[in-house]
Amino acid sequence: MVNVAMVKPLYAAATALVLGASSLAAQQVLGRAVRNTDGTPLAEALIILLDDGGQERARTITSPSGSFELRAPRAGRYHLRILRIGQRGWETPPFDLAMEQISRPTIRAPDRPFELEELTAWARRPTCGVTLGDASVGAALLEAAQTALGLAEAEVATGRRIYATESYRRTLPVVGPPEDSVAIQGKLAGWPIQSAAPDSLRRTGFVQGDWPPPSPMTAQAGPIYFGPDARVLFTDWFLGTHCISVDTRTGRSSDEGTRVVARFKPAKGTRNAAALNGWLEFDRASLALRSLNFEFAARPRWAPKGSGGGEIRFARLPGGVWLPVQWSMRAPVPKVAGDGHSYRFFGVVETGGRVTAVRRPDGQPDREAEAAITAAE
Repeated sequence: MVNVAMVKPLYAAATALVLGASSLAAQQVLGRAVRNTDGTPLAEALIILLDDGGQERARTITSPSGSFELRAPRAGRYHLRILRIGQRGWETPPFDLAMEQISRPTIRAPDRPFELEELTAWARRPTCGVTLGDASVGAALLEAAQTALGLAEAEVATGRRIYATESYRRTLPVVGPPEDSVAIQGKLAGWPIQSAAPDSLRRTGFVQGDWPPPSPMTAQAGPIYFGPDARVLFTDWFLGTHCISVDTRTGRSSDEGTRVVARFKPAKGTRNAAALNGWLEFDRASLALRSLNFEFAARPRWAPKGSGGGEIRFARLPGGVWLPVQWSMRAPVPKVAGDGHSYRFFGVVETGGRVTAVRRPDGQPDREAEAAITAAE
């Protein structure tokens, strides 16, 4: 989240971390997930509890032994969705949970590897209203992204490792040198770019509020910008209001190889406040998600296109852990024009951070994980 405020003559912004609390309901699923072929554990798999209407009620990741624990908010009929990197999602048959019941299933999930067909001219044309699970290239990439983002969010929430971070705030004026804040040391305790509940974003948008009429004498508070999290990009309302196209590009360096890019943009008639332009970038061979880039469609008249947005870069650590390792958000800020009654574009304020170190539960440095993070930067 970026909350933009105009402070004469400079500008300030703040970001925050959020972490949802667990349900205290007594209905539990204490299960274990294994491969259907040989019974080996499914480690670092994302397990999502869905109710009878298909709404998500809880999520977690499996342990090295394949075990997992989920709490249901109430008695009812549920099913589980299992997501793994490089594999298509798979769902269990529905099952009933009675009040205060503890279910202890062993889930035998089949291997369903992605087979990304050759990209065609059809794939490059925007397709609107994509549904997860359909046969399109865009849907396959979205499902791969949903898995990676969900695993990354769940890894941060578990607290099994300590991720040291360094965050910053930077003002980038059109004219003059940038102004940096002092770097702040901390820990990654939630999704690094604050978002809001998907249904709230549907109603009120990613950009909430407007700049008030300018005043040359007093500070002015600007709108609040919320970034996307691991869930909102895959909701029915977001997919129903955005169009997906797919293409390829060469990696930034010679060792990155070919990348697949799934681009999204608002469909005609989508409200700007609830709309994003952006793209998801994957390794061509493994469909490993490397970055999420986005721009806010909503912007003031005085702000140029692309002045509000952000980026999250990801790395896969040893053992299959997925993690956001670099992130940033920017928002446009104005200054009062010479007439005293209008705004002019001053520049952008940017907040961001990165993971600087990883420690195991015993407090010892995890050098292999740190090397993977460095390679992803």
